[in-house]
Amino acid sequence: FIMCPLAFIGIVLNLISLKVFNDKSFNAVTFKYIRLITLIDFFICVIIIPYCLTSYTQPFNKYDLYARYLYLAYVYIPGANFAINLSMLFNLLVTIERLISVGWPTQKYSLFKPSRYYISCIIVIAISFSMNIANFFLFKVESCKTSLNPRDFTKEEWWAVYGYVK
Repeated sequence: FIMCPLAFIGIVLNLISLKVFNDKSFNAVTFKYIRLITLIDFFICVIIIPYCLTSYTQPFNKYDLYARYLYLAYVYIPGANFAINLSMLFNLLVTIERLISVGWPTQKYSLFKPSRYYISCIIVIAISFSMNIANFFLFKVESCKTSLNPRDFTKEEWWAVYGYVK
């Protein structure tokens, strides 16, 4: 029950961080990376909320269950994994940029130019997408002829999520 309020708090705090980091004084490459990390964390919080709200309630009918499974299989799992991977890689880029700034300050400006910032962002997004492309095909939502209750032997059609890769 605590994940949903934390996601709402995360949305508010990430919006505040985005507002703060959009100031002109935060125009260095490090702050650009931090802005992207904040935006990705905001996306993670937004994608968690529907999953939280639907996991604490019972489905109304089989179509509601189908919509929940579609969201779980094709939005929540691939989207959250992609965003978490992207956040980790951008944190790694900030760490490398800070290491070079402290260890080799004279070479920092030749290594981290604004044009290289955009190239590094594109490369990180491509790496993250290629690493998580299997998550978009990991699950399949199909109808099954059994009820959700294993003791119920009716032939009503329900929906189930089947994993391709285990």
